[in-house]
Amino acid sequence: MILVSAIHALRPIFPGREMVVAGGFGLIHGLAFSYTLAELNLNPWQTALSLLGLNLGIEAMQLIVIAVTMPWLILLAQTRLYSPVRVVGASLAVLASLC
Repeated sequence: MILVSAIHALRPIFPGREMVVAGGFGLIHGLAFSYTLAELNLNPWQTALSLLGLNLGIEAMQLIVIAVTMPWLILLAQTRLYSPVRVVGASLAVLASLC
């Protein structure tokens, strides 16, 4: 999923459908986590609390990352450095996803 996102940053493969792709990736991760929980044979309350905790934790972390990075990216997007930084960042993400 990191690879797809990094390639998309270099050359859009889902123009205008980023929200759908992000939702699909989230669904895949959620299904994988729920399958793992099912294997633990938890009671329904433990399963529900585990899913709730995971989702709240992920959403909170995503909001923190967005709050910290978006202002800087918006400022950077107004300069000539934006394109090279985006290409280098996406290229590093491609390399990291292949390791």
